[in-house]
Amino acid sequence: ALEKTGAMRRRFAAPFWNEFVVEVDPALWKRGLVAQLEARGILAGVSLGADDPALEGCLLVAATETTREESIRAYAAAVSALAATAAAGKR
Repeated sequence: ALEKTGAMRRRFAAPFWNEFVVEVDPALWKRGLVAQLEARGILAGVSLGADDPALEGCLLVAATETTREESIRAYAAAVSALAATAAAGKR
């Protein structure tokens, strides 16, 4: 769902269970994606750049069996909306 937003892509191709790393579009990252999602009541994930500079702009995201489908859709919809706003600001 997150890759379909066009603003995130999986950083590693290896299979995963509940946690995975996404790389955020640099323009969206610079606009404060994590804070903007938090303002909407959505926890974006753990920012990894402080621990590993090679992972700047990456988030560790978790989705377990208790994560509801509507929560995943809300996360993806918010990312899509923020990406559209960022794209409109580039024009």
